[in-house]
Amino acid sequence: MKTIRLLEIEQPIGSLYFGKISSTDLNKVAKIGRISEGEGPQRDVYTKKVTKIESFCKKEDGTTVFPTPIIVNIKCDDSVVIHDTDDGCLLKYDENKAIFWVIDGQHRLLGIKKANVTIDLPLIVLFDLSAQDEAYIFTTINNNQTKVDKSIIYELFKLSDDRSVIKVCHDIAVIMNESEDSPFYSKLKMLGKKRNEGETLSQAAFIDSISPLFPKDDDKPENVSKNSAVFADFYFKNNDATIVKILMNYFSAVKQVFNVEWNDSKFNLTKTTGMGGLCLFFPSIYKRGLEDADLSKEYFIHIFSKIKTGFERNKLSFTSDCFPAGKGGQNELAAKLNALSV
Repeated sequence: MKTIRLLEIEQPIGSLYFGKISSTDLNKVAKIGRISEGEGPQRDVYTKKVTKIESFCKKEDGTTVFPTPIIVNIKCDDSVVIHDTDDGCLLKYDENKAIFWVIDGQHRLLGIKKANVTIDLPLIVLFDLSAQDEAYIFTTINNNQTKVDKSIIYELFKLSDDRSVIKVCHDIAVIMNESEDSPFYSKLKMLGKKRNEGETLSQAAFIDSISPLFPKDDDKPENVSKNSAVFADFYFKNNDATIVKILMNYFSAVKQVFNVEWNDSKFNLTKTTGMGGLCLFFPSIYKRGLEDADLSKEYFIHIFSKIKTGFERNKLSFTSDCFPAGKGGQNELAAKLNALSV
C-alpha cells in the first residue's frame, strides 16, 4: 500500500485535499477519461503540448518547475483506505487496483511520463465525485482560465442528470447529426473537430444558434416572452420531440429548396453565418405558421420557395460577398429572409 498525507482545504464547493506525489507513482494509478471515449471530461490529447512538456522536463538548467497541482477524483472502494487526522487525512491506496481519475493536468502527466523522469508533483484530491461533478469542475477551471473549444464545453452537459437548455440543445444536435433522415446528417463537427469533408458547422455554432429559441435556465414559465423564446412552452412541458420535429421540417425545407447551396461548402448556408441567420429568421416564420395552423415541411417549403425567387431576382447568394461572417452578416441574412418571405 502507498501512503499520501493530505491536508484539508475548505472551499465553497466543499473540501479539497492537498498533498504531494511522485509523477511515477501517479502515472501508475492515473486514468484519463476522455469525452471521445465516453469515459469523462477530458479532451483528446494535444500531442504538441505533450512534446513541449517533455522538452521542458529535460532542461538541464535547473528551471523545470510544475507548481500547478494535478487534480484527481478518487472513488472510495476496497483499494483505498482513509484515516482521518487533525488537519486532513492519510490516504493509503493499492497501486495495483486504485484509480485516480484525472480532472485537470493530463498533458503535464503525459509529458513527464514521456520524458521518463520522476518529479514530485502537488496533488489536489477530491473524493467520490459524480461524472457531472467532474465535468463541472473541469469546465469551471478551463472555461475561466484556459480557452477550451466551446463544442467540448457543450458536450460535457450530456454528463449531467439535470435538465437544462444547453443539455436539450446538445441532444438535438446529436439527433440532427446522427439521424439519416436529418438535413444535418454528418454535417456537424462534434467536439469541434472535423472528421470528414461533409462537416461544415461546429456543434457549438449549432447550439449557439438554436439556444435563443429557448427560455433561459432561470426563467419561469409565466415570465417568458414568447416573442423570442418560441420553444418555451414545449421546453417547460418536456416536449422535446415536438421541437425536434419542427426543426427537422424547417431545415429540411431549406435543404430541399436550396439544395445546391446546402450541399456545396463554397456557400455559407450550412456554416455559422447561414445557421445564425436562419435561426434569427425562425421566430417570425414560426409565428406565421402558428397563425396558419401549419408547421409542416411543405409549409416551410412554400415560404422558402418565395425566398429563392427573391434571391434570384435580386442576384443574392449565400456567400460572404452578400452576407459576411459575423453577427452583422447573420442579421443581414435574417432581415433579407424576412423581407423576401412575404
